Amino acid sequence: MSVLRVISNLSYRSKPVRTQPDNTYHFKNTFGLLTGENIIKTYECQEGCSRCCGPKTTIALTNNRLITRIKQPNSCCGCTEGAHIDTTVFLRDIEVLSERERKTCGSYLVLFIACITCTWPCLLCNLCCGDRLTTLQVKGGFGVEKLTFTASEIQNGANDISAMILPFKVSMPTAEAISSITI
Repeated sequence: MSVLRVISNLSYRSKPVRTQPDNTYHFKNTFGLLTGENIIKTYECQEGCSRCCGPKTTIALTNNRLITRIKQPNSCCGCTEGAHIDTTVFLRDIEVLSERERKTCGSYLVLFIACITCTWPCLLCNLCCGDRLTTLQVKGGFGVEKLTFTASEIQNGANDISAMILPFKVSMPTAEAISSITI
């Protein structure tokens, strides 16, 4: 009887079960938002003209991190889910930002492989359709992370990331200082 009484007392004292917060940034990612973290801006770009022709990159800029997902195209145009890579970089760890234009592919080897694997329509699609892409390299103690932006968003993206990094580099920021930054 005393064991049952102890168990029943424990159930009254236990705290309510908590669930994970909802995904409020509208894209799937392994790295969810941390307590007190807010999405400042989201960037998306699609290589090629459809979800079958090239990867899709989604970048979320928060007040503490960059959260990125690069999702490969679905196999067979939707039959199976494409692979993805999720990364996160803390803004305080970023030391260098640099822009690199992506070159268009002109290699005969790539054309040969595309013809053999019947993916040549995707090469044509990447030349005439889809977003024009530029890479922003983010460097720090973590190594190099390549972030893909559309050519029209690269300048805004670089400026937004720089603005969010600045308080971490000037001094140890307070929560008020970070929340006062507007983009």
